[in-house]
Amino acid sequence: LFDTQKPFTFHSIPQFIEQAVRYVSDDLGLEDPQSFFVQVTTGIQSELRPRPVYLSTAQQVGLIRAPHIPFLLDYLVPESVQSINNNQAPFTAENMSPKTESACAKRFFARWLLCPPPYTIADRMQNLLRQLNLLQVALPSSLQRSGYVFPLLNVERIVTAIYRRSASVGILRDVYSVVNAVEFVLRSDEYESITADLITIGSYLCGEHVELEDILARARQLRKDLESTICVELATAELDLPSGFSPSASPSFDQYRELNKFFEDNEHSFRGKLNLDKVPEMAQVVQNVDCCANELQNCIQSDFALHSQQSGELEYRSLDSAVVLKLSAKDKKSVALSDDCFQWRDRKGKQHLCLFSSRKVTHATDNYLSSVRNANETAKRVLEVLNSRLCQHHIHLLRVVAVLSELIHATCAHVESARQRGWALPELDRIKVSEEDKQVREKSEDHQARQVEMSLDGVFPFWLSRHSCISNDVWMKGMAILTAANMAGKSTIMRSIAVAAMLANAGLFVPCNGGSRVGRYDCIYVKSASSDAPSEGLSAFAFEMDELAIVFRDCGARSLVLLDEVGRGTSSRDGSALSGAILEALYERKINGVFATHLHEIFSLPLHVSMPTDIDQWTIPVHLETDNSTMFSTFKIEKGFCTDSLAMHTAKFRGIPHEIVERASELANTFDQISAHCGNLHKTTAAVSSASAELNGIALESGLQIISKELQDLLKCTRAILVHDGYDIPPSMHAMSCLYILNITRADGEELFYVGETDSIARRLDAHRKSISKKVSRNAPGSDSSSSARVRIKSVCLFSAQNKSQARLFESMSIKYLRERGYPLLSQADASHNQFGQARISK
Repeated sequence: LFDTQKPFTFHSIPQFIEQAVRYVSDDLGLEDPQSFFVQVTTGIQSELRPRPVYLSTAQQVGLIRAPHIPFLLDYLVPESVQSINNNQAPFTAENMSPKTESACAKRFFARWLLCPPPYTIADRMQNLLRQLNLLQVALPSSLQRSGYVFPLLNVERIVTAIYRRSASVGILRDVYSVVNAVEFVLRSDEYESITADLITIGSYLCGEHVELEDILARARQLRKDLESTICVELATAELDLPSGFSPSASPSFDQYRELNKFFEDNEHSFRGKLNLDKVPEMAQVVQNVDCCANELQNCIQSDFALHSQQSGELEYRSLDSAVVLKLSAKDKKSVALSDDCFQWRDRKGKQHLCLFSSRKVTHATDNYLSSVRNANETAKRVLEVLNSRLCQHHIHLLRVVAVLSELIHATCAHVESARQRGWALPELDRIKVSEEDKQVREKSEDHQARQVEMSLDGVFPFWLSRHSCISNDVWMKGMAILTAANMAGKSTIMRSIAVAAMLANAGLFVPCNGGSRVGRYDCIYVKSASSDAPSEGLSAFAFEMDELAIVFRDCGARSLVLLDEVGRGTSSRDGSALSGAILEALYERKINGVFATHLHEIFSLPLHVSMPTDIDQWTIPVHLETDNSTMFSTFKIEKGFCTDSLAMHTAKFRGIPHEIVERASELANTFDQISAHCGNLHKTTAAVSSASAELNGIALESGLQIISKELQDLLKCTRAILVHDGYDIPPSMHAMSCLYILNITRADGEELFYVGETDSIARRLDAHRKSISKKVSRNAPGSDSSSSARVRIKSVCLFSAQNKSQARLFESMSIKYLRERGYPLLSQADASHNQFGQARISK
């Protein structure tokens, strides 16, 4: 297309397609391009089929091979597709192997998924797979008695070969076999349950409407045309020796094997290929070849005296197309040669001392080779006539049967693989049909504004065995934000959801349970790790923004978008702000999907959306051992969120040197101090003094009540529970995650506050009572032991949390809020959870 002699300019997509078809047609020598090129997207409304899969999405889900990502197509079909037909060759004349059959099925599903079919065709595909899953009748490729086999045909290669009048007998035999097998399936009552779906899907793949009766009628006529010219037996007939040649009566029969090789090599192109009973022209030239072969045999027997001598042997010189007598120096005296025998010269004129021939044998060989050339030319003319007849009358049928053959192979392989892996067919949303114009469309005018629901029961990663992994139940409508620690399995969950939706919308089996339900998505977009694009002059962040621009250009309420780690290519401040704005935009556009992030600052931003009211919150719990020696993920999605990525633990477990991890932890402790200093620079001294004076003028209980009301508005959770000195913790707060604020008083009347989170408030309060005196004493230099003893916890405020991750978030938000307002805190550093998991604040 980019040949300088062929200018390629266009201003619209139709012009591009028109020129591309014309150039390719000229290159192939096609006179009628419309018979070979099918534009499957023409005239199809966007709401009736999904968009083609984006390149980045195809790489992330494994449709295109990418480093470190399992190749999806390897799991859609078995590693090899075997036939049990022992009497007939189950593969093509090109000796196709089971691995090749598997590769053909993978190519079919690659095309099927990269350019997803319309929803109605996906329904047909799902029904076809369901019927094949229930089918109790063997398909032709495994029938030993019927003689039907399904060779895989490359429709492009066959059509091109026939159009150029160069299709060989081997290709035509494959055509006959597949036509015979397809006709057998379509007309047999045993396969009635899959016939309608095969025809409908075949029509879509061919780009034209196909009628069952028309296929059967055309198939019968095509078989007659082929049977009238070629030998249609699947196995190549063994070459018979020339007429009258019976060396078995000779004691030196073994010596004639070289002569047999000579005949076979020269006659393989026509011997046993054409039907001599119905092609008189070919029968006559083959008879002439037999006569010349008999003459050559008689000359060899006469001149080389092999009928009575045991010495010497025949040798076939394939490069010279000659049969000569080979004698050693010892045998020359014992072998009686005719008078016209001579030392033989090869095609280059070199004389061989041990090789002999005669004038009669040489003349007979020339006559035989001439008759073979005549036979080859005749066979070529006969096949050209047959190719012309096929091209004129049967080219459309050949395309249809080749497509149906590939479809049957691929779907049967997919059913086999799905049964082995425990995949299931989900329920798809119904598409309504308008009877007015017979076109498939949704009747509701607001279909673009309605979000798509998806309920996956027991979805699991496609590359893992069903019994060796943890499955998840996913219900999705709208957006969900996913936060979890490193190595928790966020990307695996998102990739599993995307693959399940993609396979379901294409009508294929899905790695989940049968009770799942998947909506009709018009676009599926997956964005994961970004890298730079040096060839385009783009940094990693710029390339990521290019990808996100596609989301807001193409995606809407019927789209599925899964974004992982947006904004990590820039500063955490800008990345968090950008992520928050993107999350708001996704919600406003009613886009469905998952937004995974480690930028926990997004929860502190004043977003226009509330969580979890507007956007679902998902997390994947990760457990640490008590000694922090190991960490493991549950790989189960739960409601909630996580604000601790456990980055230091992950770095330690992945082999980062201990001193580096320790230094990183020290540096991380300085962030809160820097943030606190920078955040208070804009505050005046008068404002801080005013806050302190206001606090000191309020009773202890009243001060904690004010804090509880402020935090209740900040956290948007259930009401606070105040517990004063002398009262017990309510039973409902035991053994659950919660946020607590301690109101601590010293002997001099100064009050302090401590903010923390725990899963066991009773044990945590007991630990605080034992250590709080030491902590306060260190914060007040010069205080004596008696004053330290009089330090006590006066009150505690409790907020319940859904889980530990939410309690951590509440802790971080509360510390930052109270610190900015000048409250005296003992737990400044816990704003980033540096003291997570420690019961004693003295550490």
